[in-house]
Amino acid sequence: MENLGRNSELYKILNTEISILSTQIEYINIYRGNNGLMIEVGIKLLGEKKGKRLKLICSGIREYAFYHSSNYAFYNIEEYKLIEKDGLYYICFDPEGDNMEAISADDNDFILCNSIEGALYG
Repeated sequence: MENLGRNSELYKILNTEISILSTQIEYINIYRGNNGLMIEVGIKLLGEKKGKRLKLICSGIREYAFYHSSNYAFYNIEEYKLIEKDGLYYICFDPEGDNMEAISADDNDFILCNSIEGALYG
């Protein structure tokens, strides 16, 4: 497993080096860890990282929301937004509207947390 860093370091990598556009979420695990609620998201990468997987681990969860219907495939990432604001990290896998630099009340499938870390594996 290759550690990609956490918080600002991971934010920079996901905005410059590794794209999660046109990828697939393979799993979402929600559990209570030693420091409270944790959410782990496994993403199957494509493109230059094809065959690799990205694991995102979010801790210090402030808010999250996920919805799934069997009418739709689970789970293609066609758009996403990643925001760093006031010491918090926001990742949304189904953003609404055109503003990709602001949190929207209409966003779907999101996590707002104190900390986010990532690793490549597979």
